[in-house]
This record gives sequence, C-alpha cells and structure tokens, in this order.
Amino acid sequence: MKKVTKDVSMHQLMYLLFFSSIVHKVVIIPSRIVKITCRDLWVAIAFFVALDIFHLIMYYIIIKINPELTLYQIIEKTLGKVAAKIVSGFLALYLLIRVSAMLIDYNLFAADVLYPISWKPVALPIIIVSVFCVYRGLRSIMRILELIGTGVAIGIIGTMIIVAISSDFTNILPILESGLKIPLNGFADYLFFSGDYFCILCILGRIKVEKGIGINMTIPAVVSSLLSIMFAMAYYGFYEDIAVFQKQGHALSDIALFLLGTQSLARFDIIFSVMWMIAILIRILINTWVFYNYFRSVFGFKDTVAQKYILSIIVILALFAVYNFINNNTLLFEKMITSDYKYYILVPLHLVLPIMAPILAYIATKKEKRRQKHNQLFTKPAKE
Repeated sequence: MKKVTKDVSMHQLMYLLFFSSIVHKVVIIPSRIVKITCRDLWVAIAFFVALDIFHLIMYYIIIKINPELTLYQIIEKTLGKVAAKIVSGFLALYLLIRVSAMLIDYNLFAADVLYPISWKPVALPIIIVSVFCVYRGLRSIMRILELIGTGVAIGIIGTMIIVAISSDFTNILPILESGLKIPLNGFADYLFFSGDYFCILCILGRIKVEKGIGINMTIPAVVSSLLSIMFAMAYYGFYEDIAVFQKQGHALSDIALFLLGTQSLARFDIIFSVMWMIAILIRILINTWVFYNYFRSVFGFKDTVAQKYILSIIVILALFAVYNFINNNTLLFEKMITSDYKYYILVPLHLVLPIMAPILAYIATKKEKRRQKHNQLFTKPAKE
C-alpha cells in the first residue's frame, strides 16, 4: 500500500472542523431559509448540525478502523479502480459546483459590506491564489489556517458570545408552533449547503492521528454547532418580521454593531466583515484542494512539475467558467439546488457514502492484512 503524506496535525484539524462548520450556518444559510422557517430557523439549523455530527461520527469510525487509508484507497481496494475513478469524478463535479457557489457567496458578502456593486473579476484572483495554495500542497494550506486561525476564531467566538448575552431569545417563542414540517422543509430545500464536514472525509488518511483524537474532534464541533444554533435564534429575534429584507453580509455587522452599541464608531463593521471573509476563504481553499485532487485522480495526472502546472491551469479555467455560469444564471442555479432532483445527488453523497465508507474501510483493512500475511508466508527468509 502506497503511504500517504500526513499533512494535517490534530491542532490544525480542530481549526478545520471549527471553520468548516460555522461559516455557512452563520453567513449563508439563515438569510436563505428564514422566509421558510421564520422563528423556527434555529431548529432548521439544528438539522444541519445533526447531519454534520453524523458525518463526524462516521469519519471517526474510519480513523479508528484504519487511519492510513484515504477515501480513494478505500474504494479502490474494495470496489476496484474503475469504481474509485467514478466516485472521484462524482466528487470532483460536486466540489466544482460547491466551490463556485462559495465564490458567489463570497462575492455577495463582500459586495454587501465593502463595495456597493457586485464586482465579478474579484473571483479570478481568489481562484488563482486558491489554486496556487493547492499547488503548494495541503500542508501549506494547513499552515495558513494555523497562522490566522487563532485570531479569527477568537474574534468569531467573542462576537457570538456578545450576541448571545445581548439577545432576547423569547422572540423565538412559541417553539415549533406548526410542528417539525416547516424547519424540515427549510433544511430539505437547501440541502445543497449542508455537509460542512464533507471535505474532512476527503482528507482522511492524511491526518496525523494522535492520542485524544476523539475529544479533539468533539470540542470544535460542539462549540461551532452551539454558536451556529444560538446565532440562528438571535437572527430571528433581532430582525423578526423584517428578516426577509436583510442581506447576508449586513446580518452579521448589523446585529454585532447594534448589540455592542458601537454605531458611533463609523466603519467598525469592516473588522467583523473581514473576519468572516477570511473564514469563507478558508473553506474555499480546503474545498478547492479536494476538487483539485479528485480531478487529478480521475484523469491520472502525475505529481510532476509540468503536469501540476497543466492541472492547475485546467482547475482555474473550470472554476472561473462555472462561477461565471452560476453568477449569470442565479435563478436557474437556485431552481437546480432546490428541486427534487438534488436528492439523487445529495442523498448518495451525504448519507450513502458516509455510511458505506466505514464498512468499506473495514473490508479494505482486512484485505490488506490478508495480503501482508500472504506475502510473509511466501517470502523466503534471507540467507545468513
């Protein structure tokens, strides 16, 4: 079995789990589903959180079974190379659309809080920088995350705590007045934006597994989940009936500035905005790496300088092309991700694959042990 470089430390994994979970549930999802869920917005966010926790449990089981295997190796050893390439192609296509959507959200957020119009060309330098970081390797991305992660995480947690202390949570009462159907509809309609820990599945085998991995994975997941649910409560409690008119960027800055009583500090909201923009960029970087590597697996690109350059150019062009298509056809994209056809893609990705992965990891590990035992039996002892 070919050994995989261990690029992600436990400390870096904690940052990755925290930022992966909290960004969409605070910046992107509430403004999209509040029309559907109203005061039960936080319950819908709890469904997103539940799916994340389910994924994390599955990934932990895989790590305990065999921390050396990547997802590609697991599928290749159990279902064969063709199946591994098909699944990789499916993952690459999904991540291509997912990263392009993240770029759209980043542009909307930036346009909302920094400049008055949507500036499409901002996406191209972000794509180029992201692909360059990917070209440098996962370890470089993790070092960037570790370098800026502490300050951004402290800022996010501090802001969320202030929001919690200052909010009137009685505005969300009565809870589930119309039952679970409404928050479930909000969750189901925007299932495309779920699975925040999906990228973690794709870096399994590259994590430096150390003592206490269970608690190290649990802490950031629990903290980010509680903060996300709490913010969803505060979001409706703050805006109430006018929530549908709020843009996603202003939601963060408006709430934070109002509750802090800092309206007199001019553009103090830029500090909050930049903090969240960095968090979104972190997600874009990680998911771009996943897309890059599964695209490489499908087409068999080697790790040579020339082929890495060619692959990088292809990835840049693909991301910019899909980004432009989605940006120019936002209504069509919205219909696509909310239609019932999404279940044919998202259910296999977010439910079937995570459930099957531990089973396949167990089978792959058994096969590898039998192969090693077989080799030992038929290997002649060295002559003295």
